[in-house]
Amino acid sequence: AGDINSDDRTDLIMVEFRRNHFEVLALDSGLTPVAAMRFKIFEQKSYTQSKLAGGAVEPRELRIADVTGDGKDDLVTVIHDRIIIYPQD
Repeated sequence: AGDINSDDRTDLIMVEFRRNHFEVLALDSGLTPVAAMRFKIFEQKSYTQSKLAGGAVEPRELRIADVTGDGKDDLVTVIHDRIIIYPQD
């Protein structure tokens, strides 16, 4: 959770693993989650990793922090051994 859309309210980030999407749910004034945005975060690998063989669910890490130094929360994730930063505009 963090303020992903700069409205001074906490937003929830959900990951749709099967569709490779992030979904941002903004909390309205009554603290009801409302769909704010959805976007594709990665393509599927060209090979399959088995959970039994040590394969990981992607993304493996997801954090919300100001990594650009502009005072706004950014979305940071680890996907397929890459760190991907989605900064706020």
